Amino acid sequence: MKKLLKLLPVILLTVLIAACSDDEDDFEQEYHVTYIVTCNNPQAHVRIWNSKGDTIFMNQWKETYKTKANYTERYIECIDDPLASITCEIYVNGRLKLKASDYGTLKVRYKLNEHSY
Repeated sequence: MKKLLKLLPVILLTVLIAACSDDEDDFEQEYHVTYIVTCNNPQAHVRIWNSKGDTIFMNQWKETYKTKANYTERYIECIDDPLASITCEIYVNGRLKLKASDYGTLKVRYKLNEHSY
């Protein structure tokens, strides 16, 4: 009986470690991210940067993609009008998570996974 009591903590610790390692896989879920960026000056060119390059548009831009990354970010600049108002909306899995506005330039970053660092 004493041997069983001494082994009980080791058995419980082993079960706990095994259970926790399975949970980590759940945190690598796939996110559906949508960006909608608008500029109040429909004739001004707006540039958007991310890690993959840049895009130039006028008036409104929309992008939807899937990712397993922990965060998403963009740097947005109105090239022609530094006083133009830029608005960026980030939707994650169909829900609005961030809406930010500024004049001329805007940097947005959103943490998709609350367990990211």
